[in-house]
Amino acid sequence: AAEPDAEFIMNWGPEDLVFNLEINQSEAFGVQDDRDKAVRALFREDDFRQAVSHALDRDGIAQSLMRGPILRGFQGGVFPGSPEFDPASVVYYPFNVDRAKELLAGLGLVDTDGNGILNFPADGPGAGEDVIVALNTSQDANESQAVGDQVAAMLDAVGIKVNARPITSQAGTEATESGEWDM
Repeated sequence: AAEPDAEFIMNWGPEDLVFNLEINQSEAFGVQDDRDKAVRALFREDDFRQAVSHALDRDGIAQSLMRGPILRGFQGGVFPGSPEFDPASVVYYPFNVDRAKELLAGLGLVDTDGNGILNFPADGPGAGEDVIVALNTSQDANESQAVGDQVAAMLDAVGIKVNARPITSQAGTEATESGEWDM
């Protein structure tokens, strides 16, 4: 990095811990059945990803891990403490359960069987099935599991059933390499 012709930079900022939610948008890699097809198609919908973002109270999650100004909600991308951070380049979807529900309804996701879980539209992949997704968390980090449980509860509030599963680092690597994971 110190070389004048280096194609990258290195810097150290005040923040180096982040909990981010990755959503598998692969159309085919790791897809094994109709449920996978339905979930991945949903994950590729911008309105679905916005709805998930609106459903998460990032500041509430941060405060539940550590009270006070130590942690803050993270929108993704470059860390706010980084010299390269540009607030104008960040799209922020604030915590707004009503907006999340509106976006999900716009995708045709409606609780058709009255069990509190949204159902896939009748005319597409996963027709009429409950929207149930898996969320892998790190068995090696208790905080990751706590965040995963909160994400599951917050998405449940908008009708998305999340099965949070703590897995080992090795199992996480295998899932990533096979493409067999949801979030």
